[in-house]
Amino acid sequence: MAHTFLCTIETEGINTALKFVSRSKTTSEFMVTFLTAPHIEPFVMMKVGENWKLPCHLPEEVKALEDELLRVANKFQR
Repeated sequence: MAHTFLCTIETEGINTALKFVSRSKTTSEFMVTFLTAPHIEPFVMMKVGENWKLPCHLPEEVKALEDELLRVANKFQR
């Protein structure tokens, strides 16, 4: 059973809508999709130990949201 979570992140007056999808009931990874920025390809965040990790190959505009993405992943973690 997949779990889908929607959220928005506001930075510098710009709202970014995101979709986090976990394929299982216990969350160890999220497929993250930028709904308001379709030019950014979806990517997978993984939980390593107690911390969430983002892929290394993210565009610069995503790296600017890194702290917020990690905060949201912790919030939605099950």
